[in-house]
Amino acid sequence: MVLLMFIGAGSASTGGGIKLTTFVVIVFSVWAFLRSREDIVLLKRRLLPLHVFKALAITMISIIFVFGAIFLLNISENLPFVKIMFEVVSAFGTVGLSMGATPELSYFGRVIIIFIMFLGKVGPLTLAFSLSKQKREAVRYPNEDIMLG
Repeated sequence: MVLLMFIGAGSASTGGGIKLTTFVVIVFSVWAFLRSREDIVLLKRRLLPLHVFKALAITMISIIFVFGAIFLLNISENLPFVKIMFEVVSAFGTVGLSMGATPELSYFGRVIIIFIMFLGKVGPLTLAFSLSKQKREAVRYPNEDIMLG
């Protein structure tokens, strides 16, 4: 259930989370990698690498913020880990479900939940773009093959 709340709703909906299309792009990217394919094909359409990078950025930013919030609440609150994790992921996905831990949170804990709820609603990539400076690269560097894994 926590995974479904993290994924969230569809792209055109008002729900939070990383969105279903972001999750699908990542799944098909992994599938293409496991099959040693250069192109990522979804419904007879090739996905651009830019879309894969955006999906990975959205997911990683979301994971960092969710894990950060869980970590901060574990330090500041005297609640079981499962309750804290459920509350944070529910807030990120703007699901509205609770295990009853939110009323027990301190002021600091409630501020963390509010921030995570705002982040899940606005979207991590939108928030990252609004905080970053748009800068164009004047130089384009040559490609390099590296070994990963």
